[in-house]
Amino acid sequence: MARDYIPHNAAQFNAFVKNIIQYVEKKTGGATPAWQGIPPGRVVMLKDSATQFDAAFNAALTTPTPANILRRNEAQAATVKLLRESSTSSSASPP
Repeated sequence: MARDYIPHNAAQFNAFVKNIIQYVEKKTGGATPAWQGIPPGRVVMLKDSATQFDAAFNAALTTPTPANILRRNEAQAATVKLLRESSTSSSASPP
């Protein structure tokens, strides 16, 4: 079975998500987007989730308390879930 590449390491995941968001925004933006299978609302949700993860990641990095690490892990799990859902929905209607 093929595996997707979503890093488990929080720092690698943070860089990965920032890269994905930048790429998706580029492909779905403008008057005639190259990708039309991802609704603009989904892009906003991805961006918001990535922003929340980045904040939780930085808080856990600065002050690595159990509560901050838990928040980071929960934010990462939520972002992974959203990425997987977005990937599945965009695969159903390719660009």
